[in-house]
Amino acid sequence: MLADVILKGAIELNVAVRNLEDMKQIMLIKESCVKINSLENHADDVFNMGIAKLFEEEKDAIQIIKIKA
Repeated sequence: MLADVILKGAIELNVAVRNLEDMKQIMLIKESCVKINSLENHADDVFNMGIAKLFEEEKDAIQIIKIKA
C-alpha cells in the first residue's frame, strides 16, 4: 500500500535529519538517503499500478476523472 511506503520514507527521513545535527554518522545519513530513494521509486510503482488498475476496472472516463480529482 502506498501509505506504508510513505510511512517508511518518513521514518528514514527522520533518521537522516536527526543525524544531520552533528554530522558524526555520515554513513547512516547516506544509507537513509539511499533507502529514501528506493522507497520513492517503489511508491511510484505502487501509484502507477493503482492508476493502471483504475483504468482497467472503470470504463467510464468521467468516473475516472472524478476519482482522480
